Amino acid sequence: CSVPNGVAECRDRRCAVGSCTGRFANCDMNVANGCEVDTGDSLMHCGRCGVACTAPANATATCRATHRTVSARSVG
Repeated sequence: CSVPNGVAECRDRRCAVGSCTGRFANCDMNVANGCEVDTGDSLMHCGRCGVACTAPANATATCRATHRTVSARSVG
């Protein structure tokens, strides 16, 4: 079997995600789509699965190279 953006392995006679390559992660635990999330720029999975990038009102959240940042926006 093969796993998108990862390395497959056999577990209990089934295809499984053995590991993910680079910044990719298997956040939904679905072997069919493999390591589906690039944690380097995902607002829902910044740096690792389940770490959301959120921002307060009048600000913008970003995820760049696995680091969360918040930019203030002027209110006018």
